[in-house]
Amino acid sequence: MTKLLRSLIFLMIFMASLHPGVASEDRSSIVALHVPAVEDLVGCSYGPFNVAFLCDPKWQVHEDEDLVVYSIASSPAVSLSITKVSDNLKSIEQVNKADLALTGQYADGFVLQDDTLGNKRVKMVMGFSRASVEIRYLDYYILNEGKLYSLLFAVDPKEAWDSYKFLIKAIAQSFDFR
Repeated sequence: MTKLLRSLIFLMIFMASLHPGVASEDRSSIVALHVPAVEDLVGCSYGPFNVAFLCDPKWQVHEDEDLVVYSIASSPAVSLSITKVSDNLKSIEQVNKADLALTGQYADGFVLQDDTLGNKRVKMVMGFSRASVEIRYLDYYILNEGKLYSLLFAVDPKEAWDSYKFLIKAIAQSFDFR
């Protein structure tokens, strides 16, 4: 099983645990009760990946091999997962839509485009989860010293995206390798 697939399964189980007993058709009624303010975030780091980013130290953290998930909110379910995907890439250009489609992570119609985070060129994926189209994804693929990382933001239900998009952008823009 690939690292990306294993992390996707872990993330799906984690996201489902945030809405126990809520059918997917009922999730759209979940509203954002409290969206953290960007100015309230502080500098955090995750040592095993040698990364730093803005976060709230009170967020729940779940770790697995080559993966860490931060629970930004539980109702709606908003998470940030950082996954070490590969150890042997030479260029960010090796990340392409055909290969990403083969992972089965994204629903048909996802968009892949070039972007930057800090001083790094990245590939950005915008779309929805193939497993549950109620979950909206914003996924950044970042190459650092030959290792490919995924910085995946997930919002469930997708209707809550607009409440969190500025917070997500601020966290993503703060992401840096130490």
